[in-house]
Amino acid sequence: MKTRMLKIFVLAAMVALGCNLTPVDADATATQIAADIFATQTAQAPTITPSFTPTLTETPTLTPPPTETETPTPAFTDTPVLSPTPEPEVILFDDFSNPDEAVWVAEEFVEPSLGSITAVDGRVLLETRYNTEDFFGIAQITYHDLPQDFAVTVEIEFTAGSSEIGEAGILIRLTPDYAADYEFTIAPDGSFAIFKYTEEFDALIDYTESSAIRTEPGAVNQLTVLADGPAMTLLINGINVGTIEDDDIHGAWLGLVVYNFEDVGTGAYFDNLLITDLATYFAEPPAVP
Repeated sequence: MKTRMLKIFVLAAMVALGCNLTPVDADATATQIAADIFATQTAQAPTITPSFTPTLTETPTLTPPPTETETPTPAFTDTPVLSPTPEPEVILFDDFSNPDEAVWVAEEFVEPSLGSITAVDGRVLLETRYNTEDFFGIAQITYHDLPQDFAVTVEIEFTAGSSEIGEAGILIRLTPDYAADYEFTIAPDGSFAIFKYTEEFDALIDYTESSAIRTEPGAVNQLTVLADGPAMTLLINGINVGTIEDDDIHGAWLGLVVYNFEDVGTGAYFDNLLITDLATYFAEPPAVP
């Protein structure tokens, strides 16, 4: 009974209060509630900071391909004329095997005594024979018209019984009148010399003994002269025995000679005479016998 009365009393009170309230705008209320909820969510939401910000680069500028141009054609001039390299030259080779084809001029001095020039077993033999003591004898052969620069090589063997002070060798730059030359000679005693002859003899290298000279019986010695302007280099069996310089004589003849200075004669065989330009000699020097 008490409970039922209480419920009635509460209901009555609520009706009384409802009569004094201002009516509520439902739309405004809903809008406000939504705004409050959004604000609350926004305040509570974490702030997200982006970890990567893309960098914008400039758009590359494309370079247009190069414009092709024509390659200019070079203007050709006349082809230069090249001076040919001189070929190595052998001026003369004579092994004296055929006297009928010899290019030598024999010079025999018959007064006061006789010199003999003969071919023996493929070699040329020059001999002097004298019976006086006051005159030396000469036997020689000459070759003409050489250039000023050349190399000459010849092999010499003295005959048995030749005078120890007799000589055999080469005449260089001989003049056509036989009035001047240079004379490179060796002797059976193992000495050599080079003289300049102009009406009298002038020793450029006086008689000098040399171990390069072979002195045993039947020995062959090779003499070489390299004539290069005023310089003349002397070799015996391939060994340089001296160089002299003299510019006084310019003859174009060459001779082979035997001298005798006493009443005992001198003889020598000459073989394998070779005359070349200097380039040919240095490219392939003749072998020493």
